[in-house]
Amino acid sequence: MEQKLGYKGELKEAMGASFLEQIPALETWDHVEVLGSEDMCSLFHEAADHKRRITNSIRHAQGKAELLSGKSASYFAAEAKKYENPDMEIGLPGDDPNSQLEPIDEGSSRRLFLSTTFNICGWCGHNTHNKSLGFWAQCGGCMIKTGCTLIHEHSDRADLRFNSPCLLKIASVSDILAEARFFQKEVERLSVEKERANSGIEHLRELMRSAPSKPRLASLRLLSEYKEEGDVFVWVGPGSSHKGVWARAVIWEHEQKDCFRFQTYLPVYSSGYPGRNKFVYKYWAPSVLQPHELTYLQMAVKSDPEFFKIWVENAVKLGDRYTSKFVSDLKKGGFVEPADDWNLTICGPVDSTKKALEVLQVDRPPTHLREWSLLRRLHRELLRKTRNYYGDHEKVLGWTDAHYSSINEAIDLLYPKEEDGED
Repeated sequence: MEQKLGYKGELKEAMGASFLEQIPALETWDHVEVLGSEDMCSLFHEAADHKRRITNSIRHAQGKAELLSGKSASYFAAEAKKYENPDMEIGLPGDDPNSQLEPIDEGSSRRLFLSTTFNICGWCGHNTHNKSLGFWAQCGGCMIKTGCTLIHEHSDRADLRFNSPCLLKIASVSDILAEARFFQKEVERLSVEKERANSGIEHLRELMRSAPSKPRLASLRLLSEYKEEGDVFVWVGPGSSHKGVWARAVIWEHEQKDCFRFQTYLPVYSSGYPGRNKFVYKYWAPSVLQPHELTYLQMAVKSDPEFFKIWVENAVKLGDRYTSKFVSDLKKGGFVEPADDWNLTICGPVDSTKKALEVLQVDRPPTHLREWSLLRRLHRELLRKTRNYYGDHEKVLGWTDAHYSSINEAIDLLYPKEEDGED
């Protein structure tokens, strides 16, 4: 595919290699150019974040180069006099034989970060406190194992500890100059990276102007796009007690930070899971699709094969469940319809309510009343959607009527109608 005029570089230079590792199947600009506007927008924001991270790295490297340029050990010795150079009591905390030596005096427990700059490493403003090279002691902001961010060869030295003397105060002029040149070269290298990232951003901006709307890659989904009480289709795969493999469902709620709970219109399993129709999935699960996504993907098999290929490759690499059976059902799998021999099954909310009352023996507090009212409303909404979706199907109408009556009976057992506030 022809590149846009003016762009040079690989995709990873625009996004960052670590980000692309999280997006299976997205490897080149050819892949990006078949995506929809929604995914391109996400990639655009990621590229902008990548550019900001490079800009911050340039600023830090430039600051180090300026601090070191033209300096000698005597300069850092003079600067060190502005900070603490404490005498500390050192020992093993507690009786743990695996513990490490650390400062145990009261002064160290109150000492603040930055207070020992250019004297000892533990509270120095240039130690590697922002890198996971050790663990924090229970003594203020001291890092037991540390390193020096101004001497790149010692940034992860295992022998540097909280009480190690500053290496810059004993370094030669040539060694300090070499470090300054190293960070200046880092500035130059990062500046090239920034220019390439900026070119990638402009390339994405051009692509976004003409990109049509398409389903997101599963790896680039946003939980916020799956609204509570919104409809989805879930791939039920082998084991369904009905005809078809894509069951209509309604999202009940978002659970934790990366899951949603939903319920299919009809119970879809019988063998081993009598009447089961409630599920909790990660929001990026390819087997859960919004109606317009499923419609587009099934059409894309012929109308947009390059996009379909990328979408499937991304989905298949997200888990062992998404095998050739899933891909086949995605291409031409039908929607769930009640089987000819389907027997009506009611969940039994009346029985469960009676048991709950026996255990509680007291009125439920207002918070539980609100939760129950919400549950009742969601049940009714689900039943209404089920009736509308399946139309005049005799068995479905019978199932929804019986289930609706059962829910109302359970509600009446718990609360009087005037207390519940719903018809």
